[in-house]
Amino acid sequence: MVFNKMDLYRERWFDDLLDDATRAEIEADLRDRMMHTYGESVFISAQTKEGMDDFRERLTRLIKETYVVRYPHQVKAWG
Repeated sequence: MVFNKMDLYRERWFDDLLDDATRAEIEADLRDRMMHTYGESVFISAQTKEGMDDFRERLTRLIKETYVVRYPHQVKAWG
């Protein structure tokens, strides 16, 4: 899983002359490229908390999957 910092990307590559539609298109292209290149990707923003729910959900899922692989003999009730 790749974590991308959208705040830094926007700060570096976006300027005041870009309209909202162009920004959204650029971000959609970036998401598509990252998903194609690295597979599962999460885009987060530390400043606006954007993408944090998706991050928590995916991290929880990965922890559960890893737990089952490492400790197959133990039963863990996730709730």
